[in-house]
Amino acid sequence: MKISLNLYQPSFQAICLNKDEKEQVKTTLNELQSRNLSEFQRNILKSDVMDVFIPHIKEEAAESDDPKATSVDLNMKLFDAINSFADKKDPVGWFLSVLNGTKYEDPKSTIFDISEEEAAEILEKIAESKRQNNGSIPKFNLANKDTYRVSRTSNEYFDFDRENFTIYSPNELKARAVELRKYFGLQYKFKNMMNIVDMNKCLVSYDNKYFDKYVTDFAEIMGVDKNIIKSCIAEHPAIIRKDITDIRDRAQAIAKLTGSREEYCKYALLRKPKLIDANPYTIKERADALRFYKAVRNKRDMRPDDIFTAPGANVSNFKTLTFLIACHDQKNLNVNSPTNKELIEYLNSQSEDKIYRFVIPDNKMADKFIDFANEFEEEYLDRDMFEFEIIDAKKYAHIEQPKSFTHFEK
Repeated sequence: MKISLNLYQPSFQAICLNKDEKEQVKTTLNELQSRNLSEFQRNILKSDVMDVFIPHIKEEAAESDDPKATSVDLNMKLFDAINSFADKKDPVGWFLSVLNGTKYEDPKSTIFDISEEEAAEILEKIAESKRQNNGSIPKFNLANKDTYRVSRTSNEYFDFDRENFTIYSPNELKARAVELRKYFGLQYKFKNMMNIVDMNKCLVSYDNKYFDKYVTDFAEIMGVDKNIIKSCIAEHPAIIRKDITDIRDRAQAIAKLTGSREEYCKYALLRKPKLIDANPYTIKERADALRFYKAVRNKRDMRPDDIFTAPGANVSNFKTLTFLIACHDQKNLNVNSPTNKELIEYLNSQSEDKIYRFVIPDNKMADKFIDFANEFEEEYLDRDMFEFEIIDAKKYAHIEQPKSFTHFEK
C-alpha cells in the first residue's frame, strides 16, 4: 500500500484490537525491540504492525462523511507510534495511546522492576508456601464442572521464560541436540533430538544430568516406566512444556469420570499431548454419547481408545437419531452426512400425522439423548414427530436390528 500523507486522516478513536490482533502486535513489537535487525528487516516488521491497523482505518473511513475518506492510506500517527515505543514497558499500550490521543502510563512495577533484595524476599515467601503445602496442587473437583482447573503450560524444572530474551545460535542448538542424543541413546534419531531442542530452546542451558533428574521425577510422579517417558518426549517434545502433576491429575480425573483404567489414561495423554489440555468432562460427555450410540445399535462396548477418539456428543446423538429413523422407515439414510440438511428435509416431507415411536435401552444417557432429539425436533421440524419408550437394557439387547438398514456405518 502506498503512503500518502495529505489524505483523509482517521481519528483512531474507534479502533479496538481483538485479542489475536493485540497478541500479533505485541509479538512483532517485541521482536523489533529485542533483536539486532537490518533496516530492511525492521521495515518488514513495521509493515506487519501497520497491516493489523489498516483494516480498522478503512472501516472508520468507510463510515466517514469526509469526501477524502475514499482515498485513505496511512496516518502519520502510525509512524510516530512505531518509531517511539522502544523505551516503554508496555509497547502495545504506548502504541494505542499515541493513536487514540490518550495519556500513556507505564504499567505497575513487577518482580522484574524491583531490587534484588525485594525479589529474593518475595521468592522466599513463595518457596515457604510451597513447603507448607508439600508442593501439592489443588485436586480436580469432580462434582462441579465449572470449577475445573485450567492447565498450566509449563513445568517447574525449566525456565521457559528464558527463551523470550535469549537468542541461541544454530550451533548451540545443534550441539545440545548432539549431547541430548547421548542421553537418550543412539537408537533415537538426531532429528528427534533437534525437534526437542527446537521446541524447547531453553534446554541449551541445562545439562544431561539435570535433564535425567527431570525424566526420573517425571516417571515417578506419573507412575510409569522411565523409558516410556523418554520415548514419549522424543516423539512429542511439547510434553516438556506441560506440568507433570497436571498430566497425572488429568489422567486420574478422566479414569474416574469414564470408568477407564488409570494406567491406560496416563499412556494416552503421554502419547497424544493435545489431550492434556482437553477438559475431562468433555471427554466423558463425548464417550458417554458414543457409548449410547453403540448400545442403541447393539454393537460391542467401547474400546479403551474410543474414550479419546469419540466425536462430539451432538455428532453421536445425531447418528443415533438417524439410525433409529432409518430402522423405523426401513430406509437407508446417510448417518455420516456432514450436515443435518438431508435428514431435516426427509422428515419434513413425511405425512402430517406421522409419528416416530422409538424404543431405546435404559442408559444414563437416554434422557440426554431424548433432550437432544426434542431440541432437534423443535428447531428443525415443523411439528412434533418423536415419541420414546425406554426399556431394560438387557431386554433391548435381544431385539434383532434390521440388518438391511444397519450397514450404512461400520
